[in-house]
Amino acid sequence: MTFRVGRTGKRRERITIRKVTTAQDDAGQPVVTYSNRYASVPAAFEDTGGTETLRGKQIEAGIGAVFNIGYLQGIEETDRVVFNGRNYGIVNIRRVEGGLRMLELFCRALDQ
Repeated sequence: MTFRVGRTGKRRERITIRKVTTAQDDAGQPVVTYSNRYASVPAAFEDTGGTETLRGKQIEAGIGAVFNIGYLQGIEETDRVVFNGRNYGIVNIRRVEGGLRMLELFCRALDQ
């Protein structure tokens, strides 16, 4: 995926969004792997601390980070975000102001 070069505002960070793939091994057990859906996505990172409010909105307990990105099609809550070597599970995906320009990914850290 290629992104347009231009002004990204506060989106100084780069994240990778990985999709889940489930297959079966020879014993019939599920094997879960992740592959890159989007790499080097410009994002604004906001560490919420899990219990703070964000722009007047209440954040669910356990949400550790919010990533603000440009709209990308096909992102699901089963996907993962990789940022600075840490894996985050996506808890909620919200369109900013209901439009198709920006997304907020509410995430929970998977590795402590």
